[in-house]
Amino acid sequence: MIQAVGQISQPPGSFQSIEPVQFLVQLAMLLLAVGIFVFSIVVICLNLGAIKRSWRVGVVVGVVLLVITGASTAGALAVMDLEQLIGSFGGPGTPPLLAIYIVAAVMASVLVVIKSGWYVLVFAAGVGEWDRAGLPGYALLMRGDRRTWSGIGLGAVFGTFAGVVSTVVLIWLDIGMGPMLSGYMAMFPGLEDLAWPVALLLFSVMVLGPAITEELTFRGLILGFLLRVCGRRQGLVVLSIVSVSLLWALLHIPNTDMPIAKCLQIFLIGLVLGELARRRSVESAIAGHVMLNLVAVVMSLIFE
Repeated sequence: MIQAVGQISQPPGSFQSIEPVQFLVQLAMLLLAVGIFVFSIVVICLNLGAIKRSWRVGVVVGVVLLVITGASTAGALAVMDLEQLIGSFGGPGTPPLLAIYIVAAVMASVLVVIKSGWYVLVFAAGVGEWDRAGLPGYALLMRGDRRTWSGIGLGAVFGTFAGVVSTVVLIWLDIGMGPMLSGYMAMFPGLEDLAWPVALLLFSVMVLGPAITEELTFRGLILGFLLRVCGRRQGLVVLSIVSVSLLWALLHIPNTDMPIAKCLQIFLIGLVLGELARRRSVESAIAGHVMLNLVAVVMSLIFE
C-alpha cells in the first residue's frame, strides 16, 4: 500500500547489512521508477495543449493532493525519530532536536509542493490522452457528467470487496511486510505509541495520497496513452490493460515477504481497475483504489 520505492530499505543504523538480492531489487525498482518518470515527461510534452485547457481543474486536483500529502507528511514527521535517522548517516551525534524538525519541515514542505505540482501536470496530460482516444477519461472532473457517479460507486464497491478478500488471504497465508517496507516503517517508532483511532486516521490519510497519485499515473496517464495509441483494436486494448497492471504490480514487490503473491494480488486488481477506467472513468479506478487501501488499513489494524 504505502510505497517504499526510493525509500531507505533498512532501519537506521543497519545500512551495511543490505543483502545483494535486496540491493538488486532496490536498483530494479529505482530504474523502473526512473523509466516511468521519463515516460511521463514525454507524454506531458505531447499534451501541452491539454494542460492549458484543463489547468483550472488541475489546480483543484493539486490543492487536494497538497492537503492530503501535507497532512500525511506532517503526521509522518511527528512520529519519526529524525535524530536517530540523521545519526545513522554519520551526521552529528546530538544535533538540536528543534533544529532537526525545522529543517525537515522546510524540506518536506518544498517537496510536497513540488510533488503536488508534478501530479497536476500528470493529471492534465492524462486528460489530453483520454480525450484524444475518445474515451471517458476524467468524465466527472472535466465534463461534470453525473452518470459517472454510478461508475464511481461501482469502483468503490469493488475496492471494498477486493480489500476485504485480499487482506483475509494475506493474513491467512501469514504474509508480512518485506525487508524494504519493514525498514521504512522502522523509521516511525512513534506509531506504536499512538492510540488505534489516531493511528487509523494517520494511516488513512497516508494511503489516500498514494492511491490517488498512482491512479493519476498508471490508469490516468500511462493507460490513457496506450489506449490512444492502440485505438479500437481489441487485442491491443487488452494488452495495454495487462501491461499497465503488470507494471503497477512490479512496483509493489518490496511491500511483502512473499512478492509473487503480492504481485498476483495487485495484478488482478489492476486488471479490474484498468477496465473500470476504460469503460466508466478514471475517477472510478481512483475510487476503487482508495477503498482498497482504506479497507486494508482498517482490517490490518483490527487483526494485527
